[in-house]
Amino acid sequence: MTAFASEQHPAIVCPFPSAMSPFAQQVQQATMAWADRFILVRSLRAHARLDRLQYGSFMARAYPTASKAALGLIADWNTWLFLLDDTFDEHALGHQPDELARLHARLLAILRGALPHAKEDTRYHALHDLAMRFHRDAPATWMRRFTRHVEATFAASVWEAHNRRLHRVPSEAAYLQMRQFTSAVYCFLSYIEVAEQLALPAEVRNHAAMRDLSLMTNNIISWFNDLISYPQEMARGDVHNLVAIVHSERSVSLETAVAYVTRKHNDEMRAFQRACATLPGDIRNQQGTQRYVIGLQAWIRANVEWSIATARYRPVRRPKSRESDQHAIRH
Repeated sequence: MTAFASEQHPAIVCPFPSAMSPFAQQVQQATMAWADRFILVRSLRAHARLDRLQYGSFMARAYPTASKAALGLIADWNTWLFLLDDTFDEHALGHQPDELARLHARLLAILRGALPHAKEDTRYHALHDLAMRFHRDAPATWMRRFTRHVEATFAASVWEAHNRRLHRVPSEAAYLQMRQFTSAVYCFLSYIEVAEQLALPAEVRNHAAMRDLSLMTNNIISWFNDLISYPQEMARGDVHNLVAIVHSERSVSLETAVAYVTRKHNDEMRAFQRACATLPGDIRNQQGTQRYVIGLQAWIRANVEWSIATARYRPVRRPKSRESDQHAIRH
């Protein structure tokens, strides 16, 4: 296995090969141009930070064999979603569950085809552009599944907002149940079918073994993110991090909590490998199954490499008083 290490987390095992789309640089430039077209950031500083975060290059690692068009669409979605997530984390909206639920209802309506009003925030118009491209490039059945994943992600973020408003630290069990949805990973895993031009039969997609693989992929990605992001999240007082919850619930040191989450992550990685190697024959031999599994593995590796390289998870000292680089969504 390959081991990764940084100041913020101990060695993490990741046995899958690194890959990068030949369209990486073009897609990164294109997603920045798309963000500019919809005015998703409103200052030079925010624009420079967005470029440094390399959301397009992240997707080029996660879907290394996708077409340029398919990769461009998911890169734009990734950029839009991360900027939305920043709004929840960095503004009062992340502490207002009722307001957040109203926002989500409007976003889901647009994702399903509703037109944004002319004076609505630019992010609504950017989402409408994404929705039209998804509807154009993917089957209607896939779009309905994707929208359900987005809806589950939004509902989980409302759960987080309730916790913040009540100053409630969720239990480890409750957090682990919700983390698979707060991560938004299922949205991205579903896109493997579009990126690879697969049409997995329903009996394969819904098979218990394939569902387990998707859940384990989600866990591995989510728990690694918690390991690398806990200093930043704890610094701003956000309890939605497995390291922070273990530290609080078990009354152990941060070092012990990090070691526990690391073992949990690595055990899940090994279980995932075993599951990949022992898929039942009735689905292992189905057309597209192996390409989908390789797509899961590519996502795991991409997340590790991008997370370590990006500035997103490095704690930043902010001036005591300045206008935020990001703008809250207006209604």
